[in-house]
Amino acid sequence: MSRAVAVTTILAWSAAAGGMAHAQPAPAAAPTTTAVAPVDDAGDDDGDGSEPGLITPTRKGGGGATQGGHYHQVGIGFQFALGMRAINPYKDGEYCGKRGQNGGANEAYCLDRSPTALDLELTYGIKPDTELLLELRLGLERDFGAVDGAEGPRVHHFAPGARFYFADTGRAKFFSTIQAVFDFTGYKDAAGNDRGLDLGLRNLNGFMFDVHHAYGFYAFFGEELGLKRWLSAGLEAGIGVQGRYP
Repeated sequence: MSRAVAVTTILAWSAAAGGMAHAQPAPAAAPTTTAVAPVDDAGDDDGDGSEPGLITPTRKGGGGATQGGHYHQVGIGFQFALGMRAINPYKDGEYCGKRGQNGGANEAYCLDRSPTALDLELTYGIKPDTELLLELRLGLERDFGAVDGAEGPRVHHFAPGARFYFADTGRAKFFSTIQAVFDFTGYKDAAGNDRGLDLGLRNLNGFMFDVHHAYGFYAFFGEELGLKRWLSAGLEAGIGVQGRYP
């Protein structure tokens, strides 16, 4: 009986030892990794999968070298004008270029063609859309004299002011001027006395086309009002050219 118990005990210990020998340790858990998505820089990627590149600034169009108007440019211009004018003397019977019908008394007012003139101008661009302007008018024809049939003076006046540009597309633009007029034309009365300086206002409106940043052509029409020597009003139209530096 004791021998059977001893055998049974030995067998039980053998079975337990065999089970421990065959038991395998549990495998270690694999390390967990987190995938990091690449950062997409929208500013550098053009969306086609290529390598990021530099952003090239886009140059604005509209006139190339003429952008910025005539800013800081000195200009010299010539313009040729034809027109009509009306004169109403302040004194009754004062000669203004025409006699009455059948050689009677002087006309109360005179309407006639203005003498042909050449205008010289000097400009400077103080802003892209603004030029200071000094205009000198030189008469190519003589005006009426002190009495009927007498040879008169050639017109000459100074007209400082400013020219303003608008609707500028780079080369083509419209403009308008405002000018004071100082008329030094040597008109005389019937007694041979000088009629003196005339003061007035002047406005030109036109269209300029800049062929190059250094020169352009223009056409214009304008009005002029004389106030001191006599009351006068004139309309004119003409063409001109302007050269600029730098």
